Amino acid sequence: MGHLITNGIECIQVSAADYSHFLTSETIVYQSVAFNELNASKVSQLRYLLFKRDGKAIAGLIVGEKGNVWLSPFSAPFAGFSFSKSFSLTTLDSIVSCLFDYIKKLEIVLQITMPPLFYKQDLYLKLAYVLQRYSTSSYTDINYALDLKTDDYDSILISTSRRHLNRAKSIPYVLKQVDTLEEKKLAYDVIAQNYKAKGYPLKMSLNDLEKTMTFIHGRYFLLSMDEIHVASAIVYEVTPTIAQLIYWGDLSAYSLKRPMNLLAFELFHLYKKRGFEFLDIGPASELGAPNTGLCSFKESIGCFADLKYHFTLKGNT
Repeated sequence: MGHLITNGIECIQVSAADYSHFLTSETIVYQSVAFNELNASKVSQLRYLLFKRDGKAIAGLIVGEKGNVWLSPFSAPFAGFSFSKSFSLTTLDSIVSCLFDYIKKLEIVLQITMPPLFYKQDLYLKLAYVLQRYSTSSYTDINYALDLKTDDYDSILISTSRRHLNRAKSIPYVLKQVDTLEEKKLAYDVIAQNYKAKGYPLKMSLNDLEKTMTFIHGRYFLLSMDEIHVASAIVYEVTPTIAQLIYWGDLSAYSLKRPMNLLAFELFHLYKKRGFEFLDIGPASELGAPNTGLCSFKESIGCFADLKYHFTLKGNT
């Protein structure tokens, strides 16, 4: 089915080239054509949907098809709708209603994981409210971020965290952005060892990261204390004002030296200086179930908590 019109909103499937004309420089990178095309082999088909009012595109959605299930995202932490601007609750309801009629016609299931609300607070709050009205199931993950608009990093730390940070600062250390492949391997290896020790899956290989960074601005960082590589971080620039921590970690043998507190401190100031407004540190839950230890750690380094919604809309019932 090529298109459908509901309540003055037209949903139409278009080519990747036509869809790309709709996007702006503020589009979250996971909602871009380039990112989805890079990962297209992970699904049977990509679909580009535009939602038009009076012939003008006002919203878009990229989905990956797996059987009778459409996924947005299918290979990213979040994705969902792109919008030409912020809209009223009424307009958002019309867009989602049109989408729901579209998937009912095709008798498919659609799964959407939204960006954390702070990415576009007012718009995404209203969108989450609308989507939950049409969804058959949903869950919410807790997500953490650093507000880089804060003037004084120490002011957002609890007293224990300030002591940990000051103790770490007393040890000679260097945070270096690394650019050669050899140095990137060192940074990645530190993270791999950290994830293995904690029993976490490391979903992206170094090659995956390098491929993605052919069109996403990203940086690798390596932290040394007493001239020993003890921690590292990999950060993407996912919007013009938001950087996102993709991976980070330390070596367990050096954890008591508090390298993670140093990493948070240094990354806060580095991205603040570069003009970013937020550093997205990522979720501390999975499928709605919290990792309380991770929540406590992220709160201890000055992060604020936010919500990331996942919705399932069934058009095949």
